[in-house]
This record gives sequence, structure tokens and C-alpha cells, in this order.
Amino acid sequence: MFCLLAGAGIFWTEKRIAGITAAEKVAGSILFVPPARVLKLVSLGFDSLFSDLYWLRAIQYYGEASNARENYRWLYPLMNLVTDMDPGFVYAYKFSGVAIPYDAASAQKANRILEKGLRNARQLWQIPFYIGYNYFAFIGDYRKAGEYISRAAKIPGAPSYLSGLASRLYAEAGHPQLALDFLMRVYNSVEDELSKQRIEERIKLVIVERDLNILTRAVTLFLQKKGSYPDHLGELVQAGIISSLPGEPHGGRYYFDPAKREVVSTKVEKRLRLYRGRKE
Repeated sequence: MFCLLAGAGIFWTEKRIAGITAAEKVAGSILFVPPARVLKLVSLGFDSLFSDLYWLRAIQYYGEASNARENYRWLYPLMNLVTDMDPGFVYAYKFSGVAIPYDAASAQKANRILEKGLRNARQLWQIPFYIGYNYFAFIGDYRKAGEYISRAAKIPGAPSYLSGLASRLYAEAGHPQLALDFLMRVYNSVEDELSKQRIEERIKLVIVERDLNILTRAVTLFLQKKGSYPDHLGELVQAGIISSLPGEPHGGRYYFDPAKREVVSTKVEKRLRLYRGRKE
């Protein structure tokens, strides 16, 4: 009887997952993520099995490029359920820490899942490392970032560079080059290609911010030297202020907008506020 009830629960869940309406698919939404307390009643002790079912749904959802337009808004409830049903699912914590954040609010949600990981997978240095990264890159709380990176550094098996990285966080805060170093560390620590692609895009945005900071300062020096703004950025090279123009990582180009009196990218409309206006 017990197995029969458990099988019925699994069938019901699979039926509901498979029964997403056409309208929901068009909207790129899941729209059905039950509370863990309800699913635990249905699972009759097979919590890990149900966690695996929703993990597969989460990966499928994350793999659909169309869902990126909504920044994977259903990924947090899915992964929150996965880790509630199986608190020992260590890879789910690491995946959540990288795949969910895209702004401060989503980074806070990702950190809530990672905090569960701190309680249930204390041996993983990546968990406090990702929390620290989210505080740095999305939330802008450098003190918290340093605290969590320091915490990660103390876990056996953690990379030796973490202690130095924590110190730099306190000293250099929103420095774009520090952000690039941090992002490369995160990139090298993730294990799936989809998450790597998301970090690659963040790296490109930080490179753009770094380049715009450099070029903006160069334009300011040109104005002081020549008494006017450059007609094009090539004049900065001709004047010996910079050695060469950096390449735009998205395949576009940088140019000086005389109306805005600032350097802009043809590919990036919105700059990263976290690093804007800070010294290189």
C-alpha cells in the first residue's frame, strides 16, 4: 500500500509537470511549483526522488533560451523546492548561486538558497564564495562580500588565493579589474556550460565598463590638452594619450557621443552602475 501511494504521488507530480498548458509554454513559464511542505506529504518519504524530478524540470527550463528573456524568473522557486526536498543536494546549491542572480533582488534570492547550503553542506568552500560574489557583483555590499570570502578561505581544500581576494575586496571595492579577477575565479569554479555562458556575458559587461572608464579619462585629458572634445576616439591615440583603442568584447565598437559628451558602446546600452565613476 505504501509503495502504491508513493507511486500515485509520483504519477500525479509527473502528470502535472507534463501538463503545462500551451499558454504557459508561450509565456515561457512553469507556473506550478508546489510548496515543499505539500510535496513532502505527497512524497511519503521519497523526498530525494521528487527533488530529482524537479531538478530535471529546472535544468530543462534553464536550457530553454526563450526563458532568458524573463531572466529565468521561475528558476528560484524551482531550485528552492529542489533544495528543500533534498537538503544534501550539494550541486543544486552551487548551480543556484550562479544561475539565479542577474540583479540585487535575484542575488538575494540566490543567497537564501546558498545559506541553506551553508547549513547542510559546510564542507563546500564554493557556497560562501558564491555568496560573497553575489554581494560584490550584484548587491554592492563589499563588507559582506569580504566576510563570506574570508569564511570560504577557512574551509579545508579552499584555494589559497581566497585570503588575498578577501583583502582586496576590502581595499579596492568596486574596481573593475578586481571584478574581472573575481569573475574569472567564479568562471573556473562552475561545472556546467550554461552557467559558464552566463558568467562570460557578465565578464564582457565588466570589460566594457573598464574600457569606458579608461576612455572617459582619456577624453578628459584630451579636453584639457586640446581645449575641445575629440571628433573620434582615434584622436586619443594620435595625441599619445592612449596607445590603442580597446576592442569591444561583443563585436561592436566604442565611440564618443558629442550630444551626451561621453564614450559609449554600440552594443551595450545600460552601463553597470556598480563600477561606474570609480577609479581604474
